[in-house]
Amino acid sequence: MIEQMTHVAIVGKAADKEQILDWLYREKGFHPMPVQPEDETFLKTFRELPDQSPEMDARLNRINSVVSFCQEFQSNKPGFLDAMLPLKTVGTRAELDSAVKEVDIDLLYDKTSEMRTAIESSNESITRLKNEREAIRQFSFLGDSLPRLTRLKNVLLEVVAVSGQGGKAFLLDDRITRGDIIAEQILADQTHTYYALVAPASQAELLKTLIDDHGLHVHPLPVVEKGAAEEISRIDHLLVEAECMLESQRNEANRFADAWIKKASLAAGYYESEKNLALARTGMAESDHLFTARGYVKTDHEELFRLRLESKVPGATVFECAAPEGEEPPVSLKWNKWISPASLLVKMYGLPSYTSIDPTPYVASIFFIFVGICLGDAFYGVCLIAIMAFLKRKYREQAHLQDFFQCFLYCGISAVIFGSLTGSWMGDLSARLPGMGWFDRIRTSMAMLDPIQDSQLALYIAIGIGVFTQFYGMGLRVYRDLRRGDKMGAFSDGILWMAFLFFAIVGGLTGSSFAWILFVITCVLLIFTQGRDQKGWIARILVGIVSIYGIMGAYGASAILGDLISYARLMALGLTGAALGSTFNMLAGLSTEIPAVGIILAIFVVLGGHAMNFFLNLLGGFVHSARLIMLEFFGRFYEAGGSQYKPYGFNSENVDVKDVKRA
Repeated sequence: MIEQMTHVAIVGKAADKEQILDWLYREKGFHPMPVQPEDETFLKTFRELPDQSPEMDARLNRINSVVSFCQEFQSNKPGFLDAMLPLKTVGTRAELDSAVKEVDIDLLYDKTSEMRTAIESSNESITRLKNEREAIRQFSFLGDSLPRLTRLKNVLLEVVAVSGQGGKAFLLDDRITRGDIIAEQILADQTHTYYALVAPASQAELLKTLIDDHGLHVHPLPVVEKGAAEEISRIDHLLVEAECMLESQRNEANRFADAWIKKASLAAGYYESEKNLALARTGMAESDHLFTARGYVKTDHEELFRLRLESKVPGATVFECAAPEGEEPPVSLKWNKWISPASLLVKMYGLPSYTSIDPTPYVASIFFIFVGICLGDAFYGVCLIAIMAFLKRKYREQAHLQDFFQCFLYCGISAVIFGSLTGSWMGDLSARLPGMGWFDRIRTSMAMLDPIQDSQLALYIAIGIGVFTQFYGMGLRVYRDLRRGDKMGAFSDGILWMAFLFFAIVGGLTGSSFAWILFVITCVLLIFTQGRDQKGWIARILVGIVSIYGIMGAYGASAILGDLISYARLMALGLTGAALGSTFNMLAGLSTEIPAVGIILAIFVVLGGHAMNFFLNLLGGFVHSARLIMLEFFGRFYEAGGSQYKPYGFNSENVDVKDVKRA
């Protein structure tokens, strides 16, 4: 249900501004809108409140950097499920207030920056030392002569690496064959052969040209003071020291992160909220003597809202006034606990416009039915119920996730129902297991349809569901237009199209001439009504004709036909899941004939195959069912585009405060 909103203005003394804002924060029942003055007197008298959002944004960026550091170095890393879900930091009002007081943003930011710089420096030192050690190790065969070779003055020495026989072509170069440059193989491994190129210092340019011409990869000799073995030993010692230092720095970072992660996260949520509030306050105004703000309150709470403000802040008042022309109130949707899980689809698609209808109660049942048909197995449904019940309990403090889990729990219940009706409990596994005859008799007695054997009937049922949802959506279009007082829209864009579809189906199935006559009459009426917004009868008729096909207008024959065919995916997904389940059962049965490992292999095939089938069907069932809702169903009546109701008060995407109480 879309809650009704009333546009109000709040007026109080300028001296009471902070008291009013503090009360609004705790009351959390006022959606602020920017003041839009229309006369010169207001502009001369009132001024907008200063914009403090840049200051809050700077604080938020710094505290978010601290939170990021804590998340990186905390000891208790989030598990797989925690990492997959958008979890919020949950705290009490007292914990939030304490965190804001204790968290010195600049101090923590400087501390984390210092620790991060130190850790990065240690990592760089370790990487550099390892590279130095590896460079020396390549020339360890030179032993104690390595330092002398790096200090040659009259002779140039370069070590190059080549791969394969083709890389040795440079040995035939004239500069080597005539002795200007000496090439000597010094080492070979599995991938490369290493050569020492020696030339007089006066031939430096000649040596460089040879290397460039043949694209030789140079390995520079490491500059060392002692022999290779001593240098490697020295670097190993430095590496031990650097790694100990890094471990100490990481331990310090771990202790810091564990101590501050929750407080820093709560503080980040607070400053995120404060930034939003600062932006909201820029739309309020004050003069030397008065403070004013405008916005929306829920109509049911308007009187209580006014009385509470006037009792809390004497001299302040709230009064109803007309909203600016063309402005649409914010949208607040209210559901009971049974319908609320279906709001997931509405939130994914976008909130309805304020003057439209809330589709949540209408979409709830058909969406769960669609997913149940697609999942199509009772045992899979039991598994889904168990998984969602576990997640609801495990994440019971994550209030924003409860509807998500409950939605899939309902889908599991639907899958149990439709799986029982199609006789699918892990496919036909009970018919293949010894000692399960009693269960197989129960399974077959409950089954009303075998989608594999009766695939044509299953297709007819899927199309029938599509026909029903099309009428359902058109009926909601009629209801929406009648609520708006648009009787012509309800008749021409709803009732006539329902008649169009109905007479087409009846005429097609029965061949009734009377039905086809009524169908033609309906088409004529559609031609004269679909272009009613056009100027001139010729334009109206032309628009009406193309609307029958579906190029323009509310629906169209091609769109309706395409939508009906789309519902065949319900049968296809259910049939695919059942066929895969039976196939895995058959493969498991064949596996039992393999000597020694047959039983183990059969168990693996059953568990692994059905697990894969379960997740594929669940994913496909949700995606395709959501598509049928958002395109084929919502397209008949739903108008999105509403702005969310965001009352002035604590509001964070990442933090949930459990006990924000009214003053």
